[in-house]
Amino acid sequence: GRVTGIEGVARLRYNWVERMIGHVVTIEPRGGEVSRPGDSGSWWINSANGEAIGLHFAGGNYPERGLALDMGAVLNAL
Repeated sequence: GRVTGIEGVARLRYNWVERMIGHVVTIEPRGGEVSRPGDSGSWWINSANGEAIGLHFAGGNYPERGLALDMGAVLNAL
């Protein structure tokens, strides 16, 4: 995939409760699917330098995209 947004905010519905999630990285495909069920918890890796850029937590099909939490924010929370 290709990162198309950083430090975004996602509005998602979990169990009928709407959530606003910050520090979101948006990843769009370079053809085909970029996110599938079971991908949550996977790392998105920068192919140029091998650094982790995000922790996958959601995806969508319309439009096809993956959503990740910014890795810096994840590490700071830990």
